[in-house]
Amino acid sequence: MIRPTTGVTSTKAILAERALPPMRTDVYRGAVVRGCVALWFGVPFVAAAFACGPTTSVAGQSDGGTGDAAGDDDDDDDDDDDDVTSGPGLDTSADGGSDESTAATVDVCGDGMVTGNEACDDGNTDNADGCSALCQISGTLLWSVPFDASPQGFAVGLDAFDGNAYPAIQIFEGNLEPSILLGHVDREGTLLGETLDVGGLSDIGLARQPVAAVPGGEVMAGYTVAADDAPYRVLARLEVGGGEAWTHGADDWGVHYATIVLVDWVYVLHAKGDDLVVDSFTLDGEHTAELSLGLDPTQHRPFVRGAMLARGLPSLGVFTVQPEGAIEFHYALSPQANPTWFTDPIGTAPEGSMPRAFFDGQKTRIWTETELITMDMLDHLESIVPRPVPGEVLLSFSAGYATVDGAEVRVFGPQDGLRWTHTSEGQPQYARTDGSAGLFVLADDGVDGNAATLSYLVL
Repeated sequence: MIRPTTGVTSTKAILAERALPPMRTDVYRGAVVRGCVALWFGVPFVAAAFACGPTTSVAGQSDGGTGDAAGDDDDDDDDDDDDVTSGPGLDTSADGGSDESTAATVDVCGDGMVTGNEACDDGNTDNADGCSALCQISGTLLWSVPFDASPQGFAVGLDAFDGNAYPAIQIFEGNLEPSILLGHVDREGTLLGETLDVGGLSDIGLARQPVAAVPGGEVMAGYTVAADDAPYRVLARLEVGGGEAWTHGADDWGVHYATIVLVDWVYVLHAKGDDLVVDSFTLDGEHTAELSLGLDPTQHRPFVRGAMLARGLPSLGVFTVQPEGAIEFHYALSPQANPTWFTDPIGTAPEGSMPRAFFDGQKTRIWTETELITMDMLDHLESIVPRPVPGEVLLSFSAGYATVDGAEVRVFGPQDGLRWTHTSEGQPQYARTDGSAGLFVLADDGVDGNAATLSYLVL
């Protein structure tokens, strides 16, 4: 049995090791051991765009459940407190020369009166409290989009930007040939694009946070695509449903721990030999820096989720945990100018466990098996409290947080009260807010399955 990679060797060596002979591999995804078939390599990159169209199954009414919102590149839900209106606007009319006029009723979400297309109105525009900021009932499933992962495949990543979701699904075809299926779905449930990235490989031992959304229906693809006679592709900007804008190749990168877009820069945290390294790029593909942290990834293990976060600050931060459980935050104030890295201890986790970190637009929250650690916008340690609920945390956002137990998604309010639950199709693996009043959830039916489903729930 091949163990999950430790990040102290190159990706080419990892793939060569895994390719002979074909066999099963056990990989650790969060707190769940998931099997993975042995990996095949040697196929050059091919981006195959597929015809796209609405393949949406709709549950219930979605009228009034969506709307324009400010751009959102990660987990935050900053628009929760905005005044949101729906329904017809004010219409006045006069009858000939008469002085009388009639004003039509205006549907105002948050005024405490259920009118027009509103499904509820609890007198506020908060999300996750039973009635969303768009006056739809929290937990309502508005639509689901299925993705065919046959003959074998499972979900490996999800990002969202400006009301659009970008799921990533690992597929093994034919003689166990790997590919990454990338999708682009808007908040209305329309499948806008789909690309099969042949040769793409992402599991917990090779790539975490493998996709980062950028404007215009494109993603940064932070995973390995193997090649026989060229450096492996380790990063690319891809139009989902189109082709490559640019690529970057390297043979000495190990595990991809995180890929993020921060302002006008792309950062990839990866192993290189016995060091943790952050490579930076412009959005146009210029490789601007290789920033060594001087840390052994076997002793300072990047988080399984949230090792790097796209936060509001221009500084760059990396979260690691030592084998005995010490949690560290490494940060550089000027990541484009040969930075000095600083390290702050921020807590402990049970030995051998793997914490998760999320940024909700205002605060960073680190979840261990026993505690919830909160950092403020300036990266100051704010609080350490006992973990309020059990279960695997899918997402922390400004209106609360979502956990998963089997197929059930549970959403809690900021004061830790259970607000609503939803039973998903398959096992939920990833979640992102849409920047307004919705939650994208990507589920699959197990590593031995052949399908994944992206759903949209009312917050």
